[in-house]
Amino acid sequence: MKDLQFDKVTDQLVHVDLLEMVEDKKVIASIPLKFVGSPVGVKDGGKLHIKMKALKVKTYPKYLREHIEVNIDNLELNGNVRVEDVRVEHYEIMNSPRIPVASVTLTRELKQEEAAVPAGAATPAAAGTAGTTPAAATTAPAPAKK
Repeated sequence: MKDLQFDKVTDQLVHVDLLEMVEDKKVIASIPLKFVGSPVGVKDGGKLHIKMKALKVKTYPKYLREHIEVNIDNLELNGNVRVEDVRVEHYEIMNSPRIPVASVTLTRELKQEEAAVPAGAATPAAAGTAGTTPAAATTAPAPAKK
């Protein structure tokens, strides 16, 4: 079955398009992606973004599957899995190879932590060179009363 058409008002089936598959002729199909594994970047605090849910492939009918499994175990922070990284035997992938399929991005919390680390690292070094604490360096003795 290739396509179904329904009546807009009654929602009854009006037309069905069927596709005859010939064993020795390749067909073009959209195959859903199934992501397998737990990305390293997510364990480190990132967020997984699924950018594509299916790939357009060209193959013989006998090789058609329910889904394509994509292993994302090694996906790190700011890393991508691109169409070119998905390899399936007997499939010619029709999508552009540079398009990302899934990525792990930094969360807002991680971005704030990274921004705070360089600022926090510079402050103790500057205060430690004088040999006094910042509070002691700024307090002055009170003037004597007469």
